[in-house]
Amino acid sequence: MVAIHILASAVILFLVILPRFNRWPGNESERFSGKPSEYISRGKYFLYSSIYLSTFVLFAFALSQLENAEAISASITQTIPSQFTDILGNSSFTAFLIMLTALLAVPRINEVDERWRSTLFSLARLPRDALELKVRLSASLWKINLDGQRMQAIIDRFTGDSDGIFWQTVVDGQGDQQTSPLGKALLKSLYLAAINHLLHPTTPDIEDLTRIEKRLAELATILPRVSTDTSRTQLHEYQMELDNLTDDLTEILAKNAVRHYPDGNRRHSMLLQYGLVIEYLDHKEPDYQPFILAIAGMLAACVVVITLGLLAFDEAGVSPPGRPGAASWFELERITGWSLGGWTSYVIAALFGIFFNEVISRKLGPGNWIAYLLAFLFGTLGAGIFFTLARENFSPPFVWLSISFGLFSAVTIASCNRHYETSREVIVKAVQISIAYGLITGLLQLLTHLSFRGMETTGINVAAFLLFGFFRGFAVAFLLSYLFLEHERHRVVEPQRKNPRLRFRRKIEGVIGGSKTALYIRDLSEKGTLAKVPSEAAIREGDDVRLQFGFTDLRGRILSVKNHLARIRFNDEDQNLHQLRTYIHERLKEA
Repeated sequence: MVAIHILASAVILFLVILPRFNRWPGNESERFSGKPSEYISRGKYFLYSSIYLSTFVLFAFALSQLENAEAISASITQTIPSQFTDILGNSSFTAFLIMLTALLAVPRINEVDERWRSTLFSLARLPRDALELKVRLSASLWKINLDGQRMQAIIDRFTGDSDGIFWQTVVDGQGDQQTSPLGKALLKSLYLAAINHLLHPTTPDIEDLTRIEKRLAELATILPRVSTDTSRTQLHEYQMELDNLTDDLTEILAKNAVRHYPDGNRRHSMLLQYGLVIEYLDHKEPDYQPFILAIAGMLAACVVVITLGLLAFDEAGVSPPGRPGAASWFELERITGWSLGGWTSYVIAALFGIFFNEVISRKLGPGNWIAYLLAFLFGTLGAGIFFTLARENFSPPFVWLSISFGLFSAVTIASCNRHYETSREVIVKAVQISIAYGLITGLLQLLTHLSFRGMETTGINVAAFLLFGFFRGFAVAFLLSYLFLEHERHRVVEPQRKNPRLRFRRKIEGVIGGSKTALYIRDLSEKGTLAKVPSEAAIREGDDVRLQFGFTDLRGRILSVKNHLARIRFNDEDQNLHQLRTYIHERLKEA
């Protein structure tokens, strides 16, 4: 019967609720072609759609825990055909899930749901990334030279036919003022369509590309026959139609580029291969590598700590478990159950920590206390739901365990958005976070034990469960905290310099790409520097830089920019480099 309830809930979630997430909220459906999943990478879509589904699961579970939940559930199931009622029985969770789905038809509830989806889309930068890229693609397209090798295949299609003379004059810039601009725009649009085919567009996009290319080919036969007597109105109509077709091509390219290349740097590099130079946008690109490593590491840590802990329980003479027929703590079933249960709860709490840290930090700044509070509450609730589903009875001891796992979300937030220069600083901070969490989980593990056994327990039991909770909490917290902090350190200061590095920590004036800009220099070496630039500064990789230090002026070039941090390499031929070397060596001697 439990399997039927799970299957019924899964059907509702994945066949009824999940398709709603793949719809544009409100009037946005009129602004975009295609579905939201076409404007985002698969990884991002899976993450945010999972968050969307989890809200329905949490609400349904919370309602199912009401005192009169069974009576409400029975009244709900009366509205369902009898054949389905016989299958579902009195499953209050499934009944409330059905109720929530039905309530979406209520205009007010539907409005709340659309706002929630809109919020998730905003966090996933959907479709903001594609729209911003579309604008910059439009600006970049008109900078492409017709005499470049990339355009040659397009030009050859026309210069070899009967209208070749017309198109050759367009390419050479010698055409008349009426038709030559239209001809150039049409050639560039055809080039844009050719790039689109290389990005493996979806079936609807292929159909749109076929339609657009067919019309562009028709316009290509019309333009050479446009005479000087053609009215301005007719020319304006051609121009408007060509602009609309180009706009559609740009949108198709933008959304497919974002979908196939979620990392901004890789996306811009790919477009650069086709001559489309995209202005730098300083957006923080999500990197799931540390979290994936932490998930795997936490599972290993849970298995190791629990295995050694249960073995130590037997060796130390801890009172045997209260389960009938259990004479030993060290059992494979217990190791597996505790390891998987703890690991699942840690992952749930970590996900809530990451989610609320991203949501709150964008509005109120990083490390805000409300992010800790919300992540803790939802992490505790998530762990409680897991224990409810995994256990026959949700008894008071599981409340302490849920709180213990819910607090892991605070560890996750404390490990995010922190920048340290050295590995030693990372280790020290990770140890501090882990000790604090270990002590708290040790006390909560002891409270769990006392809830099961009562106050009449032995000193060995108290010490054993206190240490067990501490070491388990310390191990998983240190793994996650160290991986997050160290990954952030490498991301900010990579690659490691072979030359001596000096902490500078001062604001200076500089000129980037011809514009005067204030920069905050974090450190210096003989080869380059790491500088923090203002968020409004329009900079990109390859820009020339002149930095006005107090001891000398230095010239260089930007190697990379991410999260307002620019890695700058000094020109090797700069005559002022010897003054920089002297300055660094003198400061290192003083240190």
